[in-house]
Amino acid sequence: QIAFSHLLSTLSDPKFIVRRVCVSCVPDYRNIYYKRLTSVTSDLMMFFIDKQPSGTTGNKCGVDFELYSTYEDAEAGINKWDCSQYNYNQYFPGEIGPNGKVTQDTFKRQYRRFARWDRFEISNNVAFYLNAPTAILPVVPSVNVGIVSRPGITVRNAADDTYYMNGAGNGISNKEDDFHFMHQTTSGDFDVTVQVVNFKYVNEWSRTGIMIRDSMNSRALHVSAVLLGKRGVSFM
Repeated sequence: QIAFSHLLSTLSDPKFIVRRVCVSCVPDYRNIYYKRLTSVTSDLMMFFIDKQPSGTTGNKCGVDFELYSTYEDAEAGINKWDCSQYNYNQYFPGEIGPNGKVTQDTFKRQYRRFARWDRFEISNNVAFYLNAPTAILPVVPSVNVGIVSRPGITVRNAADDTYYMNGAGNGISNKEDDFHFMHQTTSGDFDVTVQVVNFKYVNEWSRTGIMIRDSMNSRALHVSAVLLGKRGVSFM
């Protein structure tokens, strides 16, 4: 979510396409293509997260953006969704489908979105992709230690030396560890510092921080200074 927001903020060309994927949604909602028509507004990220009051400006369907079912249609500007009854008091995509207004029963659970950072929510089976005209942030070498439910990834923005990490796992405790790890090999004495500017956790025991580890084995010895979801800082 943070990396996606960063990409949106760097766009100089107002025309771009966002692909919302929801593998657990009904067919009409599994792939939605949001085609931007006007310059990006500061609250565009919130448009993919929360409901949009009727007074919202800069994110009007048919004026500032259009919706499509395929990327090819979005590029060509054909077969666009009917925006005339877009509901800005609902989550994206506003209770409409390829043929316009849909019933609430049809729309139910089809608005999979980014989870809010200030609520305990998990975005299951949903992803957002952006065909940004700017360079994509380079992937940094990292590994998944142990058995993880979803592979992680780390990217770096060299302009401000910020790293963006996504990861999953059963935790760092007991006899085996399962987590995502960006690392460098070193020896002897050294100093390492990290500033966590945003931490999207899934439970109070989720953790991020610094780890010194003697190997990538899931049972390897390690020492860590971590920030826990709702438990503050811990030395392990």
